[in-house]
Amino acid sequence: MERYNGVPIPKRNDVVSKRFVFDGLKIEALRATYEESIRLKMEMKRRPSRVEALSAFLWNRFKAAAAKEEEQSSLRRLYTVVYIMDLRSRFEPPLQQNSFGNYYRAATATPTLVDGEESGGLVREVIEEIDKIDNKYMRKFQDGYKEHLDFMRRRMERAAKGELITLTFLSVCRFPIYEADFGWGKPVWVNMASMKISNQIIFMDTKTGDGIESYFNFKEEDMAKFERDSEFLQLLSPNGNVEQNPLARL
Repeated sequence: MERYNGVPIPKRNDVVSKRFVFDGLKIEALRATYEESIRLKMEMKRRPSRVEALSAFLWNRFKAAAAKEEEQSSLRRLYTVVYIMDLRSRFEPPLQQNSFGNYYRAATATPTLVDGEESGGLVREVIEEIDKIDNKYMRKFQDGYKEHLDFMRRRMERAAKGELITLTFLSVCRFPIYEADFGWGKPVWVNMASMKISNQIIFMDTKTGDGIESYFNFKEEDMAKFERDSEFLQLLSPNGNVEQNPLARL
């Protein structure tokens, strides 16, 4: 096992990658539940997206499992959720969607409760953080990039010491991946290569567009917690059986 400042860090081989498919109708029901929860507590300008609702649910299940472990020990960690965002539409004027480069930024939220309110609270916090990333923020971000790098370095140090646990969500939903044609016709099925980065979930649309295909990357013991979670399993599509990512060896 590799180390950072003497603290063990999981190797890539310790990370398991698996694919799950979530049912579109169940996601919409979850979305409606969170929308109602948020509406009762504050005035929101828009509905939570499918990705925001699903990731809030998965965060809740991830944190609930962690809470059970912490009840049996004196260890207390800070848990943070991270969304990787496409920044092309955040500039004024917006950049073209096919602009090439790493136009992304991480939006973070740190919910503290583990109950039915937390999922709706997480959706609200993430929407608020995303709305803060406007053109004014982008210009400030460009001018203060060193400050951002220092912030990321401090978080990495805390994570390496085991003080910070991060769950990262990345979505390529609504990207026209099934429209790509390199001369052999459009793809029958698009898969995501295993990234072997622990505590990461990647979302993409199913080919029919009525569900969300996801790729989970976790240590084996953490992956098993999802597979034993009845609430998690109920959200899966009838065709969304747990399976090893076929590209996990790459």
